[in-house]
Order: sequence, then C-alpha cells, then structure tokens
Amino acid sequence: MHAPFPNESIFKKDNVKINKIEKGEPHNKNKEIYVCPMHPEITSHEKGSCPICGMNLELKKINSTSKIEVNVSGEMQQALGVRTFIAKKDVISKKINTVGEVGYNEDSINYIYSRVDGWIEYANCQSIGDKIEKGDLLYTVYSPKIIQAQQDYLLVLNSKTSSKKMHEAAKLTLLLLGVDESVIDQIKKENKFKINIPFYAKDKGIVTDIYLKKGAYINRNTKILSLVNFDTFWITIDLFESEQNWVRENQKVFIDSKALDLKVESTIDYIYPELDKETRSLKARIIALNGNFKPNMLVNVEIDNSIKKTAIIIPKEALIQTGKNNRVVVKTKENSFEVKEVIIGDYTNGMIEIKSGLEEFEKVVTSGQFLIDSESNIQGSISRMVGGNSNVN
Repeated sequence: MHAPFPNESIFKKDNVKINKIEKGEPHNKNKEIYVCPMHPEITSHEKGSCPICGMNLELKKINSTSKIEVNVSGEMQQALGVRTFIAKKDVISKKINTVGEVGYNEDSINYIYSRVDGWIEYANCQSIGDKIEKGDLLYTVYSPKIIQAQQDYLLVLNSKTSSKKMHEAAKLTLLLLGVDESVIDQIKKENKFKINIPFYAKDKGIVTDIYLKKGAYINRNTKILSLVNFDTFWITIDLFESEQNWVRENQKVFIDSKALDLKVESTIDYIYPELDKETRSLKARIIALNGNFKPNMLVNVEIDNSIKKTAIIIPKEALIQTGKNNRVVVKTKENSFEVKEVIIGDYTNGMIEIKSGLEEFEKVVTSGQFLIDSESNIQGSISRMVGGNSNVN
C-alpha cells in the first residue's frame, strides 16, 4: 500500500458537486458560476475543487451582453508588458521593390522574309551578333520572277503608247516583290535588268537569327534574318497580387543594375491584364533606354510610392492572425480589454490598414495581446457552455 498524498482527498468527485449548466438553460444577468482555471469545461454553481486537477474553482460572473471582456489588473499588465497604440487615420503609401528581367523590345524586332522563289547568291550577314546599320546590304537574290518583272517594267518604260498609270503599275509590281526603290531607279537609269537583286536593311539592329546562307534556295514566306534594335529594352517585373492597387501605367520607377553599376529612371509602360496562373503574380513592363543592358539580365526595380490613400492604421505586431480570422485586442477601460475581429488591407512601412472592425482612436494592444486573447477564448468557451454569447468576468 502506498502512502496517500496529503491532498489526495480533494481529487475525489464526492468532495465537490459539479452542476454543469446545459446550453440553452435560462440564466439571469450577473449570474455566478465557479470554474476551474485549468479545465474551463468544469463548472459549478457552488464552491469546490476540480475533480481532475484538484484546484479550487474560481468565481466568475456571467453577463447577458454579447461581448467578451477580460479584466487584467494593473500589476498583471505591468508583468505582461502590455503596451497600446491609438488607432489613427493617416495617409499611407507603399514602396515596392522587385526584380526585373531584361528582354528585347519586341516592337523593334524585324523579321525579314522572302517574297519570291529564288537563290541567295550573296549573304553579307554570316553570324549572330553582327551589327547592321540602316541601308547596309544584307544579301542578293537570283529570282526568275523578279527578272520577268524587270523586263515588263523596261518594256513599259520604252513603249511610246504606255501611260503614266502603266508605269506606276509596273513599278509597283517590283516594289511588292521586295525590290528597293533605289534599285528600281538604277534599272530605269541604266535601262537594263539585273540578274542578282540586292536587298538592304530597312533599319539598324543586331542579327539575332540567321536561317539561310549563301547558295540556299528560298521560296515565298521563307524566313531569312531576324534583326533587333537595341536602342530600347523591355524590362518585365512581377508584382504580388496584393500590390496591384499600388501600380499604374506611367508611374515612375528606378532601375538599378549592380553588375553595370548603373541606376536609371523610367516609367511603367504597360500592365498585363491577367495574373500568372502558377505564381499568382501580376506582370508589368518597363521600357528602358539602352544602358548597356543585355537580354536576360536581372535588375532591381523600385517603384515610386506616389499613390496614396487615407486609412485607419495600426502596427503589424498588434494583429493576431489565425487561419479563420484576424483579431486585435482593444483596451476599453483601465483594466478591461476586448477582442475584436477586423478585416485588414495593405501592409506598408510596418503598419497595416484596417478596413473594418476598428474605429479611430481605439487603443489596440501591441504587446501581451496573445495572453489576453487566450483568456478571452477561454471565457468565450465558458460563456457558450452556460447558455450563449455572454460575458464572463
């Protein structure tokens, strides 16, 4: 036989009468009930001790009001380090820092296709990366169709019965086949056709693709070259879904490249209409002038926080976030606290926007609020056990 514990008798259920109040039982304002501080599901209308842990039941008063208030003495507040912040309306803005990827300006990509069947007799561009200036010779083509069009043009020019409209129609045929106007003028001046027709660059750029070289046979719609003008670049940035209200087209941005030791200013040129399905991010495009950028480089982008709005704000540390809702603890009196559910908005500069659930000038607890919230949850459980949304003090 083991020796009994000194307080073994208090664990016997016979020593305390437990009267649980069933949910829905009518109760009066300021009704008294005794509750175990460790096991709040144990309640009684009389003094006694808990049959589970043996602790003395504590007296609680039940009010008929719907809110849950927690009383914390001044000494306990000091021990918990309770601090408060007065909710206030203020003008807020959001500074956004993100990463951008440098790419071609797709508006400046020039794809060169053949308009006739023939053979490339000479190719001036031999490798990717060649720099091309406007008017440079790209390649020459031998094409029976272009030779026939030249002969028709010369025939019209030398005919005494041809009209001005016939001259223009014959010239237009050559233009539509891709023959440069300077070449047509030369044919007219020399009064003879050319076997190999030269084709010149319409704009400057860098060769990014070469599909066919000297001696290759081409037909209509054959892609020959791809040129890109590097005077401007497109920088694509990703924004969080929650940041879309803080960006606008033509908004100022700062592009910072550590690799190039370069910082330039630009604006948001375009905001894409859809979010990325996988990343849930919103893409925006910036046009940057040539600053020695290279396609596929990564750069830092800072978006100017010029967009502002007025909102009720509190410090982020005052917010109690759970999977179901967001709450704050509000100090209503000197020693009284109340937990309120709130709907939050944007985070900015260590503060958070409160859309509803909190009024201006209310005191929210920024330190020690989690213990007060836990006590409120316990008292709320007791309140539900004794008949609904009541106050327990």
